[in-house]
Amino acid sequence: MAPSTDNVSHPYYPLDLHLPHYVDNSRSVEVILSVVVAFFVVFYLLTWMVVGKDRFGRRLRLDERAVLCWFGMSGSIHLILEGYLTLNSGTVAGHNDILAQIWKEYAKGDSRYVSNDTCTIALENITAWLEGPGCFITVWAFLNRSSMRHVMQLAVSIGQFYGVLIYFITEYVEDFVHGPRFHPYYFWLYVIGFNAPWVIVPPILIRQSWRELNRAQKELDKTTGYLGHKKNR
Repeated sequence: MAPSTDNVSHPYYPLDLHLPHYVDNSRSVEVILSVVVAFFVVFYLLTWMVVGKDRFGRRLRLDERAVLCWFGMSGSIHLILEGYLTLNSGTVAGHNDILAQIWKEYAKGDSRYVSNDTCTIALENITAWLEGPGCFITVWAFLNRSSMRHVMQLAVSIGQFYGVLIYFITEYVEDFVHGPRFHPYYFWLYVIGFNAPWVIVPPILIRQSWRELNRAQKELDKTTGYLGHKKNR
């Protein structure tokens, strides 16, 4: 619920946040959250249908498809949702299209997304315009068995994990003043729940690519004779 005070014309924290252009959402919370969930599911399933086989006709294992669907869904979120925010960061609180309403609802847990916070928008620009395309390049690289596939997975996953760490660290340093701390929806669902996948999945993929790249380097060293040369020194 929005804070009830005569001095506040919006539902965001801190209560004295200056948002003169703010307008209320015209859609209900249930509709907005349903759109968000549908967005995630649709792009995950679309990727699932596309990545059944690689270009050589080899059928992908379920875990391989799941990883590529993760990147397909993430890339869509980065480019569409976060890309929209970067292009409208200064005025999103005054818009009422569906993407703006999604961000205005999310901002009830973290008002930095409607207040044009410099650090937050800088991170979102990197996420949208570097990691977004990077996700799709990663999908392409795996489907084409490109030699850069694990390099791309490692780079994008590090970027995603770094971004979510900065997100939480900066909010912790500022004592979570941008939303009602420990609120069952705005804190636990929006801030923690919606960001949790980017805390969990990227480290798993970083470890996978780290191991694959180390193994490839060892094989290269054997081929070039570097390991034998080291042993004879």
